[in-house]
Amino acid sequence: MLKVLLAIFSTLSFGYSLQQPKLLLEAWQNCQSNFTSQCLEVRDLMVQLHANVEILQNNPQQMGMDIMNIQSEMENNPDNQLKNSLAEKLAIVGWLESPQ
Repeated sequence: MLKVLLAIFSTLSFGYSLQQPKLLLEAWQNCQSNFTSQCLEVRDLMVQLHANVEILQNNPQQMGMDIMNIQSEMENNPDNQLKNSLAEKLAIVGWLESPQ
């Protein structure tokens, strides 16, 4: 059930998503000076982003296992929620682990 709620939150109508963590972070920074109704969505996504970042920093093997588990689940059930979850995790890993 939690996965379903997280997938719903990550694809709300304002267009923010964990698949674009850099844009989400910029939106959050804008919310600090100019609070709008979109900021509630951004706040919820930032909580999810923070949780994923903590997992990646504290236990990168766990993040890798989570990604592999999603990929395994997708073999049996090519569900859009799983695709979104995989894309989000890969985007976060790419954002934090790619050389800049």
